[in-house]
Amino acid sequence: MGGMGTIISGLGQAYTQEQAGRTNSKIEDFNAHIAGVQAREAVRQGEAAVSRHRADVAELMGQQRAGYVGQGAVVGKGSAADVVEQSRVLGDRDIQQIRANAMLEAWGFKVQQADARLRSRIVRAEGTQQAIGTLLTTGAKAARYYQKRDQLTFGDRRDDDEEGVY
Repeated sequence: MGGMGTIISGLGQAYTQEQAGRTNSKIEDFNAHIAGVQAREAVRQGEAAVSRHRADVAELMGQQRAGYVGQGAVVGKGSAADVVEQSRVLGDRDIQQIRANAMLEAWGFKVQQADARLRSRIVRAEGTQQAIGTLLTTGAKAARYYQKRDQLTFGDRRDDDEEGVY
């Protein structure tokens, strides 16, 4: 390939490498966005699960109270009160665990988001670095081509120059 062909090919390759870096960066940015959405959704779902569990615990406590009343027991005292209170305490512990699980899930997505953002910067920089490397290599190849061409074309004149004859 001639010098001009080398230059044109190198420019095209460098452009493609730069564009690939930009495209891959955009893909990673999108992945980061999705991970952020997933993190927010994990928290939202956790809070929805907390609401459902609270309702379930309240219903259970109501059933327990109704059962004790049906048996003629005093609900606010003694064993009946202890059972209802234990249900409330266990319900609160479950709620804490549901929230912790949601936060851990969200945290995992946040880690994915941070990783995707970092990969976005890396792939963009890699594309730029590859393009620069290609441009430098292309310039060196073109320079060698033209240097060899000049040596072949003007080689006899140099010999004449040394003798002072043109």
